[in-house]
Amino acid sequence: MEQIKYNDQIIEFELTYSRRKNLEIRVENPDVVRVKAPLGVSKSQVYELVLSKAEWILAKLEILKQRTPPVEKRFIDGEEFVYLGQVYRLAVVIDEGVRKPVVKLNGGELVITAPIFDPELLRTFVQKWYGEQVLATASKLVEEYVDVIGRRPAKIKISSARKRWGSCSSLGNVLLSWRLAMAPLPVLEYVLVHELCHLVHMNHSREYWKLVELVLPDYRERLKWLKENGYLLNI
Repeated sequence: MEQIKYNDQIIEFELTYSRRKNLEIRVENPDVVRVKAPLGVSKSQVYELVLSKAEWILAKLEILKQRTPPVEKRFIDGEEFVYLGQVYRLAVVIDEGVRKPVVKLNGGELVITAPIFDPELLRTFVQKWYGEQVLATASKLVEEYVDVIGRRPAKIKISSARKRWGSCSSLGNVLLSWRLAMAPLPVLEYVLVHELCHLVHMNHSREYWKLVELVLPDYRERLKWLKENGYLLNI
């Protein structure tokens, strides 16, 4: 982690180098500033750029910090849960005859049938259910993109990451956050395509973004939604 001092404030940022033409600064979260630099650019040049943008960075960080995070769910009847961008009312059914919680959609309700009422237990199983939906949805969507992208992931796995919505390993494994189950389907679709395109280009080069745009011409709108609303994807 790098840092600079501007007036009486410290700006910390992650610095990565890649084959690119320009320096880039991204403020992604209240505590995440990423700087991407071309190979061969000195740290002093990077620091100079970050310092020149210090006021903008601090203003952006302040805006993000003022966002109100979602209130942690209490798992009581009537609470609102979101699945693929749609709101469902929670209904908790206590049934001592079941061994473990079962989660399913029933009309406009998200129904949890459980042997006991334990909010943390219910939270765990709802997260697991969200992950299962992401996996099932992504697995179906992959078939739509195989011909265009020309590659298929070795595996699709689910993570609990809060800020890294997806990743693609050098082995061809794609990792997706269970939290994407709460986002509108086009946003989940964008994250999946973003990672699938890394199967062809393991970077964010111009060629990479051309491929993303070929698959999803409106990817910028989907990415914008995720940047502005991603902090809401939590239970």
